[in-house]
Formats: sequence, C-alpha cells, structure tokens
Amino acid sequence: MLEPHYQEAERAEDLARVLELQLQDLEEPLERLGLLKRLGTLRQTVLDHPKAAFESWGRALAEEPSDPTVLEALDTLSASLGAHAELAELIAARLPTVLDGQTQVDLNRRLARLADQQLNDPARAIAGWQSVLQADDYDAEALAALDRLHQGQQNWGALIDVLRRRVDQADEADLADLRFRLGYLLEAVEGDVAGAVELYRSVLWDQPDHAYS
Repeated sequence: MLEPHYQEAERAEDLARVLELQLQDLEEPLERLGLLKRLGTLRQTVLDHPKAAFESWGRALAEEPSDPTVLEALDTLSASLGAHAELAELIAARLPTVLDGQTQVDLNRRLARLADQQLNDPARAIAGWQSVLQADDYDAEALAALDRLHQGQQNWGALIDVLRRRVDQADEADLADLRFRLGYLLEAVEGDVAGAVELYRSVLWDQPDHAYS
C-alpha cells in the first residue's frame, strides 16, 4: 500500500526503502529482477545516488546476466564512477554460474575488454579473450586483441598460433602483412625457414612490391 502512495507523492527515498523491504521476501527470480531494475533506475535517475545505483544493478546482474538493460546501466555507471575494477569483479563472480553458451561468450568479452582497455591487466585480458576463442576459434575481435597483447608480452609461440588463425580468415587488405609477420616469426622463433620462405613467396606472388612497416 505504501509503494503507490510514495510514488504518487514523489517521495523517492521512502519508495527506495519500500522496494528494499519487498526484496527481502521476494524469491521468484524474474520478480526480483524487475524490482531491482526499478530500484536501480530510481537511484540512478531520480535520487542521483550512483554508488547505490551501481550496487542495485549489480544485484540485478546476479539475477540475470544477459539482460541488456542491466549491462547498459552498469557500463554507464562504471564509466562515471571509475568503477571498472568493481564491474570486472561482478562479471567474474557471475561467470561460473552461467550455463548459456552465448551469455558466457558475451560476459567473457566484456571482462576481456575491461581488463584490456580500462584495467591495464594484460594477463587477465588474454585469459578473457582465450575464453572467447573457446566458443569461436576465429572470433575477429579476440584474435586482433590477442595479436596485440601477445606481441606486447612477447609471447611469441602464442602469437604464432594467433597469426595462423588470422591468416586463415583475413581479407585481402590484411593478408600480405599477416603472412609476412607469421613468416618472420616462424623463421626467427621456431627456425622454420621452409615455412617462412613459403609465406614470403605467397606475399610476393600477390604483392610484388610489398613492404611491411
């Protein structure tokens, strides 16, 4: 009875308290998700309490990690609060309980982007992108990120594997450079001169004036 009264009276703080009380006795996941989304929206847009809103949306993520509204709200709030590490921990905590394959890929992708672009944690980013590749050996975003990360970490053997996959799915504009880089690593790291020569030959066959910079 209090909820519509506080809503009509625009008593947002009291309404938030009532929603929290309702959550204590609510067990059905979809109903909890709906209530948490209302609470997160209230705290984010009406009360302007971003930290409390982030906490509410984080609880909503635990109820349904594939909900686009929840993910969008967490992205927005983590950016404004600088709470990238906190968002990464929320996602990492949720991942082991996720059974849906596509949701796993999406969350691993988000975690890898956070580690790579916001947290400056190459080891965690590499692990995240490798998890994405477990679902799709030729995921273009994961391969491009791992190319850069392995090169930065000087993980030459892992980089060779990534370049092989990139060569397999590259378009014509990138193929020559990728083959040249793979050939160079085969020669310099693995001592595979024959394999390197074959790649150099294919580069020159397609682009006689090729020059890698």
